[in-house]
Amino acid sequence: MKIIGIIGGMGPFATIDFESKLLSKVHAEKDSDYPVMITINNSNIPDRTKALLSGGKSPVEAIKKSIHLLKNTGAEVLVLPCNTAHAFYDDFKSEFDAVDFVHIIKESVSYIKKHYPHMKKITVFATEGVMHTRLYHTLLEQEGFEVIDPSKEQQKIIMDAIYKIKANNMTEPKSILEEQTKIMIEQGAEGIILGCTELPLVMKSDTFPFFDATDILAEAVIAKAMEKIDFFSS
Repeated sequence: MKIIGIIGGMGPFATIDFESKLLSKVHAEKDSDYPVMITINNSNIPDRTKALLSGGKSPVEAIKKSIHLLKNTGAEVLVLPCNTAHAFYDDFKSEFDAVDFVHIIKESVSYIKKHYPHMKKITVFATEGVMHTRLYHTLLEQEGFEVIDPSKEQQKIIMDAIYKIKANNMTEPKSILEEQTKIMIEQGAEGIILGCTELPLVMKSDTFPFFDATDILAEAVIAKAMEKIDFFSS
């Protein structure tokens, strides 16, 4: 299996969640059956949403530094478990020469298209940066999905919940996000993409389709590391 490099730290708990989901995708009987993973949990990467919306420092150079470190330590399949950071993808994609990169937005939309072809109306819960740059909207609409957005007031509530999760407050955001989910279902949402890697830490359901982008990404990375051909984006 190819060596996996994780550009982490955005945020730290979300990175750990990704690592856990990555390992859960492996049918292992012993230690050596698991992939070699190299993680840079760089929590000093500047805030992506602030860079996009309010003139904050760009995260691009810090992301490039993490990419270089991972490549220099032998990583062959790279992944960035932060949705908002993909708004800067065009600024750092040239760094992925000689390695594979698995794109969380593309894999998530491909997964939904493949497994939920009859679904029509989808909501995205994500940071204001993701919503502003329409990272999910563009691909979803290209595939024929209708995106039902939270109101501006709801989006502020969701963003506040995301920052609370980053601060290791897992209780209050859960109830807040459950209420926002109910509102979107009433407006016709048939599924909700958890388009921020903090959200799966508190949002789960056995009855309603939450699309956990972190989990989808983990499976796609394992497939790429094992060089499987038939997968979501094939």
